[in-house]
Amino acid sequence: MSELKFCCDRFKNYYECDMEGNIRRIPNIKIIKFKPEHSNSSLVYNKLMKISGNFKFCITTEFYEILDFLKTMFIIIDYCPFCGKYLHNFYKDDAYANEIDGVTFDFYKRKE
Repeated sequence: MSELKFCCDRFKNYYECDMEGNIRRIPNIKIIKFKPEHSNSSLVYNKLMKISGNFKFCITTEFYEILDFLKTMFIIIDYCPFCGKYLHNFYKDDAYANEIDGVTFDFYKRKE
């Protein structure tokens, strides 16, 4: 895999802080990829997906084992807080996702 390109070094530093598990920096940046088939399943999901694409960008203020939108504190962002670039135009490749719906967390689970 080729090295990922970032909008700026500061965004990269806060994005990578949890990737290896050695460096712990708060806040940290998560690029979350949601499943498109959930778009009509949940009112909360629809509000999160209002902006284009299946990616959401957020700053979290804590570390967690499994992402839980009801318990984890986070702020959704659309622009880089450091350089001002519009994140949805810059990060489109799945390789950037460090949280993936159905892999690292389940946003919407139906009760059987």
